[in-house]
Amino acid sequence: MAEAGDDLKTTAYHSIVTGLGAEMTAWTGYQSPNQFSGALDEYTAVRQRVGVYDLSPLRKFEFKGPDAMALSQRVVTRDLSRMHDGQVHYAPICDEAGGIVDDCTVFRFSPDHAWLISGNEPDIAWVLGAARDFNVQAEHVTDRLPNLAVQGPRSRDILRTLVGPVIDGIKYYWFADATIKGVPVVLSRTGYTGEIGYEIFHAPEHASTIWNAVMEAGRSADIKPCGLLSLDMVRVEYGLLFYGYDMDRSNNPFEMGLDHLVSLDGPDYIGKEALRAIREAGVAKKLVGLEIDAPEAVGGGTVLDQGGNEIGNITSPNYSPILKKSIALAFVATPQARVGQPVTVDDGGTRYAATVARTPFYDPEKKRVRA
Repeated sequence: MAEAGDDLKTTAYHSIVTGLGAEMTAWTGYQSPNQFSGALDEYTAVRQRVGVYDLSPLRKFEFKGPDAMALSQRVVTRDLSRMHDGQVHYAPICDEAGGIVDDCTVFRFSPDHAWLISGNEPDIAWVLGAARDFNVQAEHVTDRLPNLAVQGPRSRDILRTLVGPVIDGIKYYWFADATIKGVPVVLSRTGYTGEIGYEIFHAPEHASTIWNAVMEAGRSADIKPCGLLSLDMVRVEYGLLFYGYDMDRSNNPFEMGLDHLVSLDGPDYIGKEALRAIREAGVAKKLVGLEIDAPEAVGGGTVLDQGGNEIGNITSPNYSPILKKSIALAFVATPQARVGQPVTVDDGGTRYAATVARTPFYDPEKKRVRA
């Protein structure tokens, strides 16, 4: 990620995080914390206790009107027809050729009110462009809707002291209205860490109230403000995708293992017929996990078969402190994309033995996030 500069936007939490001495970096057009106390320290907080991330740069869209859910369905590949009020769905966004524009979450408040949350600046033109044919008021509301992610095994207990028993009724990938220190918020049980966690959405003028309330409530759990370096560590351990690193428009959902989020028999959406053809033809490569016999994270590199032939490339390398393994997400040719398949990683001329592994690397049964 690039260094933070004067041409970048700032979030509602900017003065707070810089006042805490955060090392800043650029993330999708905003100045964002890279680390505070150190990536490993912050990683440990999220895995063992609780950590807090400013994820306000995520692009947010609000749809209001009779076609709010119809627009949502037009944009994403997943069938939303059975979605309930208060539910969140994760889904890819594809172009007419079936290429991935981004991934996103859809929040359904009611049949005529929804949010769509994605990650990148180009999504603004894409989503608002798709809205032109619908009876809906579609707005880009990123700067009006900052969000704080509270993640880790202590997150529920800490937030219960602030919002009360409402938190116990929020299931995984659902949300509810709540109040923190008199501030109305939307509280969702979502995150990007592989731990039980929540996101708090609120008006920007209340950023300091929300931050201070969460940090004070978490003091006994040694809560830590966290940055993007530790977020990358936990998300790779959990096999979570990062647009621009693991995928872009040259990729399709079938290559990414997102087959279950592509509905070819349900409602229409952008790219549906192209995706039908891609599924019938099959894909030449798939994104997989790799466990690498290296003492630390590799820098990247190519993936080779046992004969030394190039069969793929690494997209997201990292080192797992909890598993004590060098791991990575990588594209591998479909015939070799099988768990247990031995391969070789060539990292700038240094070669390491590796094995195709199941993801998530950490908590493969996904028990913790659903606790």
